[in-house]
Amino acid sequence: MSQTLLVADDSATIQRVIELTFADEDIRVIAVGNGQQAIDRIKANPPDIVLADARMPERDGYEVATFIKEDPALAHIPVVLLTVAGEPVDEDRARQVGCDAVLVKPFAPQVVISRVRELLGGRPAVVNDRAIASDDPRGDSGTPRPVEAEGKNEDRAARLLWAGPLFVAGTLVLVYWWLSSRTRR
Repeated sequence: MSQTLLVADDSATIQRVIELTFADEDIRVIAVGNGQQAIDRIKANPPDIVLADARMPERDGYEVATFIKEDPALAHIPVVLLTVAGEPVDEDRARQVGCDAVLVKPFAPQVVISRVRELLGGRPAVVNDRAIASDDPRGDSGTPRPVEAEGKNEDRAARLLWAGPLFVAGTLVLVYWWLSSRTRR
């Protein structure tokens, strides 16, 4: 039986990278562009796991996590907070609102697959490759664990190889647009 992953990110590039990453997995990906859409989708049809951008319109990833973890019927759903490299992660707030893990963008597709599989399987959750230290029985000592490679399929490997450059290209387009819009003012 297929499991459902909800990705909430205002970047269409990230949404597409996640869709491509899980194309050969037994996980169906649903993408939304902001936190309120994520909450509406969760109310209508709860997913098995949520990946939510820390900073997005209407409601951020922390608020999405709070919504999920405060509802006893939804609290079992793992929430992974997505953040950008160089952006400070409020690990205390992430822990407080119940985030199960934090992933820093850009990320390798295998890291995302590994984390999602780990959380769906009930193994220890992580924050930036460290287990979350909490009263949660799923946490551990905080010792980093290596990511195990999954899937040796050549077709899959070829698709994953261009997912990273797709993310970089999308980011460059956004930076160019932002810089050009600033010079026109």
